[in-house]
Amino acid sequence: MKRYGRLKSMWSLPAGFVKTGETIDQACHRELFEETGINASMQGLLGIRTGVIRDEISDNMAIFYLTTNTHDQLIKVQLDELYEVRWVTPQALKEDKRTSMLLLEIVEIPLKTKPAA
Repeated sequence: MKRYGRLKSMWSLPAGFVKTGETIDQACHRELFEETGINASMQGLLGIRTGVIRDEISDNMAIFYLTTNTHDQLIKVQLDELYEVRWVTPQALKEDKRTSMLLLEIVEIPLKTKPAA
C-alpha cells in the first residue's frame, strides 16, 4: 500500500525508475526486491501504460508478469515508500475500495503459470 502521491493509501504495483545502464526488466526485478524483498522470475510483458504528469513529465510504465521463486519468502516492506506489502487474491482486490484502477484492470487478465520444473 503506497505512502505517497495520488495512490497514497491504495493497493498498487511496486514501481520505480530505470537507472542508468539498467534494462527495464532489470529495473523491474530491482524495484520488486527493494520494495518487498521478493525475488521473482519474469514470465512476460503484460502491457505498457503511458501518460504525462503535470503537462511536463513523461510517465511510462512497463507492466511485467512475474512469478515468485519460492512461496515461503518473507515479505519485507520498504517503509519509506509503503505502508504494507502482502499477498492478496484477485477477488479480495476486486472487493477492496483501496485497489488502484490499474490493479482492477490487471486482475481481469487471465494469467497462466509455467509448470514447475
